[in-house]
This record gives sequence, C-alpha cells and structure tokens, in this order.
Amino acid sequence: MDITSQLYLSYLQTLTKDLLFISESEYPWKVVYLGKNKQEALNQLPFEVKNAQEITLEKLLKNHIKEENWYGEEELAVAKKYQNLQNLLQEQVTDVSTYRYGEIEIHIYV
Repeated sequence: MDITSQLYLSYLQTLTKDLLFISESEYPWKVVYLGKNKQEALNQLPFEVKNAQEITLEKLLKNHIKEENWYGEEELAVAKKYQNLQNLLQEQVTDVSTYRYGEIEIHIYV
C-alpha cells in the first residue's frame, strides 16, 4: 500500500472511530483496504456485486448528516462526523460506489 492510501486509510479510521451506522441495530464502521483497483476490490467482497443493490452515497448517509433543530451537542457532533466522512468520500475519492447486500442482516460496502 502506498503512502497516500495509508494516509486516507488512517484518516477514514479516525473519521469513523466510535461512529455507529444508524439503523435498527447500530453497528460500528469498519475500514478495510481492498486495493486501488476497483474491479479487484469488488472481487474481494464476500458476495457477488450483481446480487447487491447499488445505492448512492447521498442516500446512504442522508439520515446521518442532517442536523435537526432539537439535536443536542452529542447528536450534532455525530452529524458533523458524518458530514466530514461524506465530504472526504465525495471530494477526495474518485469513483465511489456503495453497495447494500442482504435481506434481514444488511451489509454495506463503500
């Protein structure tokens, strides 16, 4: 892994530290490096991509990045972390794809 990839990986780990994906069962984010080549990375996923639903990053994070007027400091801090994560992925990473896989237990890969 080159230094640029190492830096992004480290930054993603920092952005997602203690961050839970908001759903019925909240799971922590796990940052995994699958390589620079998108096709090789997709081949490493534990399912066939054709069996997954591709969704946009915006749709994935829409409920996580909003700031409601009733939010306290903790909720606002979480929303800000999600906004920073989305900004990094949109502005610094090219060709971002997001996949949703599963029926009851859903797995998401960005």
